[in-house]
Amino acid sequence: MMKKGTLLKILTISLLSMTATAAHAADWSYTGATGPNFWSTLTPTYFTCGDKKIQSPINIEAPFKQQSIPIKINYQPAYFRIYQNSHNIYLVNAQFAKDIITFNNRPYELIQIHFHVPAEHEINGKKYAMEAHLVNQDDEGDTVAIAVLFTEGEKNTFLSNFYQMVKSKSNQGMLQLSPSELIPQGGFYSYSGSLTTPSCAPVTWVVMKNTKTVSQHQLDVFKDKVIPMNARPIQARENRDIISS
Repeated sequence: MMKKGTLLKILTISLLSMTATAAHAADWSYTGATGPNFWSTLTPTYFTCGDKKIQSPINIEAPFKQQSIPIKINYQPAYFRIYQNSHNIYLVNAQFAKDIITFNNRPYELIQIHFHVPAEHEINGKKYAMEAHLVNQDDEGDTVAIAVLFTEGEKNTFLSNFYQMVKSKSNQGMLQLSPSELIPQGGFYSYSGSLTTPSCAPVTWVVMKNTKTVSQHQLDVFKDKVIPMNARPIQARENRDIISS
């Protein structure tokens, strides 16, 4: 019998694949009548996007709840498949067992990685050039998303390897990458929020305090080859606790 967690991961990949192949039929966007202000009204599936108490991204600022949450990130080099639609480009993990995190003493496996330009979360009102989301899921389907913010500066090694492999077209849609290259050292903030795209499903966020760098050229490539802008506006905090760990 197939494990529940395995089935959930297969369904996640299948959904991304179907979305990528139907990019021309995208029913939501970042502007106009299908933009963020209207997501919750576009289809019943997106109703959660209107629940203001849990929406993301937010501005990370005081007051904070000081709490030590145990986290161990054990990402190893693994193979990823590429899916692209009109909203983003996704790196979907093809080797779940190699990419594990333990958050609050529960194990999660890395499902996929994607990027937003400009960054979606802010820290103390500061805006950032780019944001990576590493989406992790446990066997019950609960999600922990790690957000890494980027400042403009030196080129990013992970993005360089990713761009080069895509450009070479020699991998038939399968890339070997090291997700650990995306994770900065240091602490993090955590809060209960949502995915930043429809269906806006509930997520526990881990927003790294320290940042990585991305070059202007890498930003330009993303804007030119993927999408010029794919950031949801800042949402209200709504009295949620933000844990500083």
